[in-house]
Amino acid sequence: MCLVLPDRVLTGDTLLIGATGRTDLPSGDPEALHESLFGKLLALDDGLLVFPAHDYKGRESTTLGAEKANIPACRRRSGARSSS
Repeated sequence: MCLVLPDRVLTGDTLLIGATGRTDLPSGDPEALHESLFGKLLALDDGLLVFPAHDYKGRESTTLGAEKANIPACRRRSGARSSS
C-alpha cells in the first residue's frame, strides 16, 4: 500500500531508495508491482518526496524524479507492457 500526501508519497515496500519491491517472496505479485509502479506511482510529480518503509543504508527519503532516473526498472522501454 502506498499513501500519497500533498508533498510526499509513502511507498511501503513498493518503491525503495534505489530499488523496487521484491516479487520473489511469498505473496509477491509481479503484475501487481508493475501496475502499482507504472500505472500509479511513476505517473506522480517528480518532485514528490519518497519515503519507503525501510532502507538498509540509513537513508530516509529521496524524490520520485531521482528514483525514476536511477532505477533501470522504473524506465519504460520500447516493447514494454501496454495497458490494453
